[in-house]
Amino acid sequence: MSRTQPKSSPTDEHARRIAQAIAKGRPPPFNDAFDRYCESSPREIFAAFTGAARHMPPAGRDEPLAIGYLFLLQRLLEHLRYRTDRRYADAAKLIADFQADVVAQVEAGNVDGRMLAFVGGALHQSKIPASPEFAAASARQPVDPDEDGPLPADVHGALAGILEACDGDPFMTVGALTESGHSMPEDARGALAGTLALAGIPKARSTAVLFLLDPNSTVRRAVAGALAQVAASLTPTEVRRLIAMRNW
Repeated sequence: MSRTQPKSSPTDEHARRIAQAIAKGRPPPFNDAFDRYCESSPREIFAAFTGAARHMPPAGRDEPLAIGYLFLLQRLLEHLRYRTDRRYADAAKLIADFQADVVAQVEAGNVDGRMLAFVGGALHQSKIPASPEFAAASARQPVDPDEDGPLPADVHGALAGILEACDGDPFMTVGALTESGHSMPEDARGALAGTLALAGIPKARSTAVLFLLDPNSTVRRAVAGALAQVAASLTPTEVRRLIAMRNW
């Protein structure tokens, strides 16, 4: 007697196709049909998150598929953000309910803090602000015992490592830091931006200048105050960027 296999949902199929494309070094298969699915299936953000959490190690055993679900989640969130840009109240409520559900799942121990960070990255890529509850949950995640406050004790070493990973490119570095810090409380993000300016690392200071374009005023004020302390060490390129930002 043959056993009936559970039928995959469209969300599962899309995540699987995305994972297969990425595994073969190809871009995700986004097309008009996929966009129509995203537009018509906004509540699938919950299923995409569940799929990512189920397959992501250490709880799961299929990281490529988990990443496929995360790519799918990001696109679904982005389409929801388009609706919030057009002031659809139902879209804004769905995003708020989703963030609240993710926080509840983490705090109940159903998923780990790593997934919270992944969702924070998806929110950032979709240009959706993290809710205060989401940011607070991120701040409550366990940290290294040697850490003191919102930033690691060896923050200079950590920043040097990030700069090296980004080949010293300040634009790549600010992008990486903005994505990873999307769900951090604004005070911690401001402290991070200020540390970049005061780290005594020229490329870190160049990255700090770009944080003056951060959408959050707390972060902008923090980095502006830090840059004022090292104004004499700014390079001509950094000064030109400051002038361009002022004029803009």
